[in-house]
Amino acid sequence: MASAKDSWRDQLDQDLDCLRECTYVEEADEISLLIRRTVESQGLGAQIAYSRFRKILEKYQEQSQLLDPHLESMITPLSGLLMKSALEPSSNSIFVVQHVSKLLWSIASVRGYKVVVKFFPNEAANLEPVVELLLKIEEEVGQDTERREESNSIWEAQCTLTLWLAQLVLIPFDLASVDSSISASATSSGSWPPIVSKIMDMYKGHLSSPGSIRGMAALLLGRLLTRPDLQPALDHFLQWSRTALHSEGSQAHFLIPGVTYALAAIFSTGQRKQLLPFASQMWTDAAQLLNSRTAASSVVARKFATKLVQRIGLTFLPATVAAWRYQQNSVSINESLSNIRSAKPNSEVSDSVASDSVTSDSAQNVQQSASSAPSQTESSDPAYGMANGDSSRPALQPSPLVNASPVTSPTSKACTTGSDRPVTASSGDGNAPKTSAKASDPSVHESKARDAMQPSSNFVAAAAAAEEAEGDDLDIPEEIEEVIEVLLTGLQDKDTVVRWSAAKGLGRITSRLPQELGDDVLESVIELFSPSESDTAWHGGCLALAELARRGLLLPSRLSVVAPLVAEALQYDVRRGPHSVGAHVRDAAAYVCWAFARAYTAADMLESIAVLAPALLVTACYDREVNCRRAASAAYQESVGRQGNVPHGIDILTAADYFTLSSRTQAYLTVAPFIAQFPEYQQALADHLLSTKLSHWERSLRELTSKSLAALVPTQPAFLQTTAVDTLLPLCLNSILEVRHGAALGVGELTLALHSLGEALDTERQRAVAGVVPAIENARLYRGKGGELMRGAVCRLVECLALAKLPLKPAQHKQLHSSIDENLRHPTASIQSAACSALAAFTATYMPTGDAEAVNRTSDKYLGLLTDPNVAVKRGAAAALGALPKWLLEPLSRQILAGLAAATQVEEDPDDRDAETRVAAVKALALVAHKLYGTCQEAADCDASHAATSAVAADPAAAVLVREHVLKALLAAVEDYSTDNRGDIGSWVREAAVQEMPRCLVLLCTLDQEHVKVEREEQASITHMVIQALLKQSVERIARLREAALDKLRELIFQQHHLPPITAVQHLQTATATPEAETATMSSVDQGLLGVSALLAVPEYRRAVLEGLVASIGGLDASLCKEASAAFVQTLTAADPEGEGCQLLTDVAQALTDLWGQHARSLRLATPILRTAEVLLSQTHILALEKDLSNTLGTILDLTQKECQQCKDVPRLCAAVSLLCQLISCAKPVSSTALQSLLALMVNRYPKVRKQAAEQLYVRLMTVEDTGLYSEEALDQAYDVLTEIAWDGPLESVKSAKAQLLNVFELTSNENGESDLQRPDVSSTKRTDENASYQALINDGSRL
Repeated sequence: MASAKDSWRDQLDQDLDCLRECTYVEEADEISLLIRRTVESQGLGAQIAYSRFRKILEKYQEQSQLLDPHLESMITPLSGLLMKSALEPSSNSIFVVQHVSKLLWSIASVRGYKVVVKFFPNEAANLEPVVELLLKIEEEVGQDTERREESNSIWEAQCTLTLWLAQLVLIPFDLASVDSSISASATSSGSWPPIVSKIMDMYKGHLSSPGSIRGMAALLLGRLLTRPDLQPALDHFLQWSRTALHSEGSQAHFLIPGVTYALAAIFSTGQRKQLLPFASQMWTDAAQLLNSRTAASSVVARKFATKLVQRIGLTFLPATVAAWRYQQNSVSINESLSNIRSAKPNSEVSDSVASDSVTSDSAQNVQQSASSAPSQTESSDPAYGMANGDSSRPALQPSPLVNASPVTSPTSKACTTGSDRPVTASSGDGNAPKTSAKASDPSVHESKARDAMQPSSNFVAAAAAAEEAEGDDLDIPEEIEEVIEVLLTGLQDKDTVVRWSAAKGLGRITSRLPQELGDDVLESVIELFSPSESDTAWHGGCLALAELARRGLLLPSRLSVVAPLVAEALQYDVRRGPHSVGAHVRDAAAYVCWAFARAYTAADMLESIAVLAPALLVTACYDREVNCRRAASAAYQESVGRQGNVPHGIDILTAADYFTLSSRTQAYLTVAPFIAQFPEYQQALADHLLSTKLSHWERSLRELTSKSLAALVPTQPAFLQTTAVDTLLPLCLNSILEVRHGAALGVGELTLALHSLGEALDTERQRAVAGVVPAIENARLYRGKGGELMRGAVCRLVECLALAKLPLKPAQHKQLHSSIDENLRHPTASIQSAACSALAAFTATYMPTGDAEAVNRTSDKYLGLLTDPNVAVKRGAAAALGALPKWLLEPLSRQILAGLAAATQVEEDPDDRDAETRVAAVKALALVAHKLYGTCQEAADCDASHAATSAVAADPAAAVLVREHVLKALLAAVEDYSTDNRGDIGSWVREAAVQEMPRCLVLLCTLDQEHVKVEREEQASITHMVIQALLKQSVERIARLREAALDKLRELIFQQHHLPPITAVQHLQTATATPEAETATMSSVDQGLLGVSALLAVPEYRRAVLEGLVASIGGLDASLCKEASAAFVQTLTAADPEGEGCQLLTDVAQALTDLWGQHARSLRLATPILRTAEVLLSQTHILALEKDLSNTLGTILDLTQKECQQCKDVPRLCAAVSLLCQLISCAKPVSSTALQSLLALMVNRYPKVRKQAAEQLYVRLMTVEDTGLYSEEALDQAYDVLTEIAWDGPLESVKSAKAQLLNVFELTSNENGESDLQRPDVSSTKRTDENASYQALINDGSRL
C-alpha cells in the first residue's frame, strides 16, 4: 500500500512539474531586462520599454496563465516605483507614474486585474499617499491645457492607481485611523473621515467617463462603501445615485451606466443585512431604468442594469445554496479511458493504445471532479467573497490536488452565520475548512475517495427530503418573481452582453430557490426554444441552460427534454433576406454541450449523448462558420474526454480537430467522409445535407454540399442510390430557387459518384434523371429570378450525366445539346465555363467518331460564330472550340486555327472590343493546337513537358500552322494593353498568353522534323521573342503577371533541351533562380525585380527588360515604384564606374532614348519614361559622363520638350519638371535650354505645375552653386524672385516673375512672348491605336 501511495505522489509531482513547464515564457529574460532597466532609471525608462513590453505580452493574450510564474517578479518592482512616487513625491513623479502605470496596466489587460492586484503593496500607510497622488493627477489634468489634451495618455495611471486603491481600502482598520487630517485627540467632524469624502467626490466624476476608469471607479466604490465603518457614506451615496439615475441631459447617457455599475458592485460586495433595507427601493429604480429611454438606446446601461437587478434579487434571498442541486462525483481519467476501450470491439482496442497512452501516462491515478459544480460555501475572501458574490465560476484547468478531494454530500444543508455568509455543516464534510491531522493522512483520502466513487443515483430523493425539511422555513419575497421575469426578458435582449449577464444572474438566483421554483425557471427557459421565438431568445436560452447545468441546477431527469432542444439549436439557421442568422445560436449550443460534458456523469448522459454527439459532428463538419465548427469540435472533444462513452470518439478526434476544420472545403470533403464510415453518424450526416445544406441560401455552399454528398456514396451507397435520389428528383422543379438549384446539383453529383463506384441507378431512375433537364426547360426555369443559377446547375448536371454515360433518347440527346449551345451564348462567364465543361463531356460520350453531321453541328457551327457581332456569342464559340475533341477539330483544323488567331486581335471598332473574348480565344488556340498536334489529344490542361515527350504531327504543315497562327498570335496578345473603365483589361489577355506561350513553343520545337521544313534559325528567333516577352512581363506593374512570367521562364529553361540554343542562358538561370534562404528577409518583389534587372547588362534582353522596368518605375503603386527604381539603380551602379559601368550606363541611356522615340507622347509610357530618365540622371553617375553622352542628353532634352507641348496631363508635366531640373546641371547649351524650358513651365496653366517647378528650381540652384554655371549675384536674385512670388497664384503676377528670371539668367523668350513648350506641335499626330493607349489616372493598385 505504501509503495502505491508513493507512486501516486511521484506521478502527481511529475504532473505538476509538467504544468510548471507549460508556464514557460520565451521572453522571460527580455521582460526581466526591461523591468530592471526601468527600475534602475527610477521609472524614467518606462516610456522607452513600453512598446516592446506591450508587444511581448500581447503574444500571451490567449493563454495568459502562462505568465503566472513571472507575475510577482514583473509587478513587484513596478509597483514599488509607484509606491516610491506616492511616498516621496518629486518633480518627475507624474511622468514616472504615467509610464510605469502603462506597463502595469498592460499586464492587467492581458492577465486580468483580479490576478494582478494581489501583487500590489497592501500596507495601510500607502492609502493616504495614493489618494494624494490621484488628487495631484486630477488637479494637473484639470488646470493644464496641455495635460488636458494629453489626458488620453494618463488614463492608464488613473486606472492602475485606482485598482491599487481598491485593494488598500480593504484594510482591517478604521479609515479614520489612517487619515492624517484628523488629529489624534479629535474625531472627524463629519459622519465619515475626510479621506472618504475625497475619494467619493473624485470617483463620482469618473463614473461618467466612458473609458476603463469607470469600471475601476465602480470597483473601488463598491469595496469602499460596503465597509462596516462607512454605513453613513453608503446611505449618502445611495441617495445620490437615485438622483443620478433620474438625471437628464447630455451627460446622463454616460453617468447613468456608471452609477448603475457602481450600484451593482456595491450589491455584489456588501453583506445582505447591510443592503437589505435598500433593496426594495433600488429594485424600483432599477426596474424604471430598464424601461427608460436611456436603457433603450444604450447597451451598456442595459447590461449594468441587468447586473444590478440580479444582485438585488440575490439580496432578497437568504445566502443559502440549494440542497437539491446536482453534484457529480469524482471520476478517474483511467476509468473514462477504460470505458472508451470497452465501447470498442476487441480489434480496435489495440489500435488505440498509442493514442490512449499519452493521456494515461500523464494522468495516472489523478482523480478528476466536475469543475462546473459549485461548492456549497460562498467565497469568504474579503475582496470578492461577500454574501452575494458568485463563487461558481468554472475552473477550465482544475488542479489535480483539488480533484482528488471528495465532493460534498448532496444532503448537507447550508446555514448562515451572523454575517449572513453561508457555511456548511462540518459533520464529515470534506470541503469544511478544517486543519486536522487526519486530513493529511493518505488513508483518509483513500477512504473518502472510495465513498465519492459511489453512484449518485439517489441524490434527487435525498435532496427532495432536505428541501421538504427546510421548505417551510424559506420565505420567497414577492419581488423575486419580478426579478426573474426581468432576467428572462433580458435573455431575449438584442445585445449579447445583456443576454449573457441575464443568464448568469438567472443561474445565481435559481441556486437559492427551492426545487419547485427552480423547475419553474427551467420551464420558462425551455419555452424560449420555440419556432416562433427570435434568434436572440434561442441564444439567451442556450446561455441560460449552460449556466444552470454548470451550477447543478439542471437535473438529469430533465436532460431528456433539453437534449433534443440543444440538438435543434445546433442546426439553427433562419433566413433573413439575402443572408441568414443563427451562427451565435449554434455557437452557444456548442457551449451548452461543453457544459453538459463537464457537469454530468457518463451514466446520466448516456441517453443524451446519443442525441448530442451526432448533432455536434454535423455542426463540426458542415457548419458555414469556422468558429461554430471549431466550437462543436471542442464540445465533442470534451464529451469524449469527460464521458468516455462516445462511440469512436478518439478516432474521430484525430481527424476532426481545430486545424482540419478550419477549411470549409476540407471539412466537407475530407473530415465528413471519414466520420461517415462509422454507422452511428452516417444517417445524421446524410440527412443534414439533404434536408438543410442543399437548400442553403449561399450558392457556393450548395455547390460544395453536392460534392460532399457525393463523397458519402462509398459509405452508404444504398441509401443515396434510392432514398436520396428519390427525394431530390421532385425538388428539381421546386418553386424555391435555392431548393431546385441544390437538388439539380445533388442529382448530378450523386449520379456521377454512383457510376464511379460501380453502383449505377436502376432503369426507372435513369429515365427520371435523364428527364430532369427537359423538365426544367419546359417549366421555363431559365427565366426570371435565379435563371443564371439554374443554367449553371443544368450545365453541371449534363456534364455529370455524360461522364456517368447515362443512356439518352434521341430527343433528349438533341435537347441537351441545344441546352449547352444556349448556355454558351449567355454573357455570364461562369455559365459559359460550365457549358464548355458540359460540351467536352457531352461530345466525348454521346457523339460517335466519324459522324459528319456532328462536325456540322459543332466545329463548323462554332467556327462561323467567331465572327458574330454579339460579343457573348463570339466568346462562347471561341471557348467551345477549345472544348471539342480532336476528331471534331481535324476536318477544319486550319480554318479553326486561323479563326481563333483572328479572334485574339484587338478589334478596330472600340464598340466591338471585348477582352473576355480575346482571353477565351487565346486559351482555345493553345488547347486546339495541343489536341491536334500534341500527345494529350483530349486533355484541356496538358502541360508542356508532357507534350514534349512524343509529339506527333500528321499534317506536314503543322509546324507552320503552329508558328504562324498560334505563336505569333500569342506574341501579339502579350502586347495587349487595352483599357476601359475597369482598368487594364488587357492584362487578362496578357496573362492568358503568358500561360500558354511556353508549352506552345515547346510544341513547335518538338514537331517531327521529317514532315516539316522549319529552319532552325526561325525556331531560334521565335524562342528569343518569347523569352523577351516573358522578361518584359516579369518586371511590369501587375504582381500576378510578374509571378506567372517568372514561373514560365523557369519552365522554359528547365526544358531547354527541347529548344534551340538560348542566348545567355546562364544569365537567365541566375536572374530567374528561386531565392535562397538568406534572402528570405527581402520581399518577393525585391528579389524578382533585382534578379531580372541584372539582364540589362545582356544586350539581347536589354530592351525588353528596360521597357518592363519603365512601366514599373512610372506606375501608380508607390511601393513598386520604389522597389523597381532601387533595382534599376543597383544594377547600373554595381559595375565598375571606370570600365564596364560606364559602357552599361551609355548603353542603357541609348536604349532608353530609342524606347522613348518609339513611344513618344504615348498615353501609357510617356510619364513612366520621364520618371525613369529622372531616376537615371539623379541616382547614377551618368552626368559625370557628359562628354561621352552629350548627344544622348540633348536627345533627352528634345524629347522632354516634345512631351510638354500642349500637354494637359498634370502628372506628366510634373515628371518633366523633375527631369528638366536634373538637366540644369549639364553644360551649356543643354543647361540653358533646360532652364528656359523649365521657366516656361513656371507659367503653365496649372497652378500645381507652376508651384512644383518653382520649388524644384530653387532646390536645384542650391546644388549647382559650386559648379560655376551661374554667378553668385544671379543666384541671389533668383532666390529672391522664387521666394517672393506665390507661384500658384494669379497667372499675371507669375508671368512678370518669369520675365525677371529670364533677365537674371540672360535668357531670351520668343518674339511673340510664347515659349516653345506652349506652341502646338504641328508634327505630332493623335494616336488612336488602343495598344498604345493608357489611362494615366486609372489606379490598378487593386489588381497588384
